[in-house]
Amino acid sequence: MKITLETPLESLPSVGEKRAKALGKLGLINVLDLLFLFPRKYLDLRNFKKIGNLLPDEVASVKGRVMAREEKRFPIRGRTSYLKVAISDGSGVLFLVFFNQPYLKDVFVIDREFFINGRVEVFNGQMQMVNPLYEEYRQIKKDWILPVYPLSSGLTQKYMRKLVKFVLDKVEEYPSEILPLEERQQLNLSGIKFALQNIHFPRSDINLEKARNYLIFREFFILQLGLLLKKEISQR
Repeated sequence: MKITLETPLESLPSVGEKRAKALGKLGLINVLDLLFLFPRKYLDLRNFKKIGNLLPDEVASVKGRVMAREEKRFPIRGRTSYLKVAISDGSGVLFLVFFNQPYLKDVFVIDREFFINGRVEVFNGQMQMVNPLYEEYRQIKKDWILPVYPLSSGLTQKYMRKLVKFVLDKVEEYPSEILPLEERQQLNLSGIKFALQNIHFPRSDINLEKARNYLIFREFFILQLGLLLKKEISQR
């Protein structure tokens, strides 16, 4: 299948009509739209704290093994579910609380290891995180800085990462460069391909910074060019 910037997302493998509608709610219609859906933040799996050293109200990452879980359902404003998971790294216990995500009971299996990221709260004397980000340790291969995307109903972080990575690998061409190579080198700017690949899946902090610098410059350059064209047209 030939994939271009104009290829509708609905025609991509694994998308289909239902997911295309969910993507459409995020303003994503074609491949170009998806490439420019930048992560809202990143899950950094390189640095994590011991559970026993967590502090209330801090945002932190931990790694722990599932020790126990408890699921409850209660009718509050319709059908509501509650899953409480206890994880430990040997230094302490952290409770993870998830609302309205009953499928997670099949994810958080006893003895599985997870990376967790979220804000620490204290409830009834226990450290907990509510609806934290999570990544199963055994599924992590080489991407230790994972993108976290905006979502709509029917989409998951795992699916969005898979879809974006597929498009980055398969698209036949990237958006045009705004400056020739020589000028980019003088300004210490990367290219559009490097920038898009590393804004989504950065291999390092340095690569992420280079990607951000390029994309900020690109947006500013296009904005200024548009203002100049508008001014020129108004003066005719």
